[in-house]
Amino acid sequence: MGCAASEGKIQPWHFLLFLNKKKELVYYYCDIIETAYLKAENAYIFTDLLADVIIHPDGAVEVVDLGELSDALEDGSITEREIKLALRNLDSLLQVIYSGGLPEMIHFMEEKV
Repeated sequence: MGCAASEGKIQPWHFLLFLNKKKELVYYYCDIIETAYLKAENAYIFTDLLADVIIHPDGAVEVVDLGELSDALEDGSITEREIKLALRNLDSLLQVIYSGGLPEMIHFMEEKV
C-alpha cells in the first residue's frame, strides 16, 4: 500500500493492493484523499474524501462510493469544498489511469509482493 508520488509531489489518492492467499492480485483499491502538511509538527494529515476507485487485473475500472459522498453532503459530515475536491481528485486519477499512467504509480507496491 502507499500514497502515489510523482516528481516529489504526493498525489491525492492512496492505493491498496488486495491479494488472495496465493499472493495473486485481486484488485487495486484507491482512496481519493486530501493531503495537508503541518509544518510545525512536520506531519501529514490524510483525509478520506469517500469516493474510491477499484482497478481489476484485466484493466476494468470501477468508481465506487459516490452515494456515500452524496449522503455525507446531505448530513453535513463533508463540506461543499471537500465534495468539489473529491471530484477533482477523482477526475485527476481517472485521467492518469485512462492515459496509461497506472503502472508508473503502482510499481513500488508490486516490487514488495
